[in-house]
Parts: sequence; C-alpha cells; structure tokens
Amino acid sequence: MNEEEPKLPTVDELLFSAAASLVQLGAKSFVEEQVEDGQKAIEGIRALEPLLSEDERNALKEPLAQLQMMYVKATQKPDPGEEERAKARAKIWTPGS
Repeated sequence: MNEEEPKLPTVDELLFSAAASLVQLGAKSFVEEQVEDGQKAIEGIRALEPLLSEDERNALKEPLAQLQMMYVKATQKPDPGEEERAKARAKIWTPGS
C-alpha cells in the first residue's frame, strides 16, 4: 500500500457509519414529513443490525426506538372525537377550581 493513499475505513466502520447516517436522515425525514423516507431509514437500520457488533447495536437501540415512535406518530390517524372529549374534560369541576 502506498503511504500517500488515504486509509480506507474498515467494513465494520462503514456499516456502523451507514446505520448512524440512516438515523440522522430518518429523523430529518420525519421532521420534514417525508414518512416514506423515514420508514426506509428504519428498514435500512434493521437490515444492517445483524452485521453490527453488540456494542454498536446497543448504541443504535435508543435512536432506532425514537425513529419508530416518530413513525407511529406520523402515521397515526387523528381521533375525531378526541378534541370534543378534551373540551368536555376541561369543563369537569375539580376541587379547588
């Protein structure tokens, strides 16, 4: 190997870097309401998980869970009756009010 050539990352480093990048892109996708891209990011992370070390999987566990929650919120259909129930609860008398 020529000393002037830049050192390439290892396959393991590249796989973890790709998964970490997907976390960032997935979060950005949900913020920008691009749910399909966010879903693809989640699927990409899941596909890479078996190839990662246990420490790397553990490092991605919480960010992946957060992305999954963002997906659930983005795809959840609003309950049309929830607003009326919230208004009704606000009218309920409670001691001290």
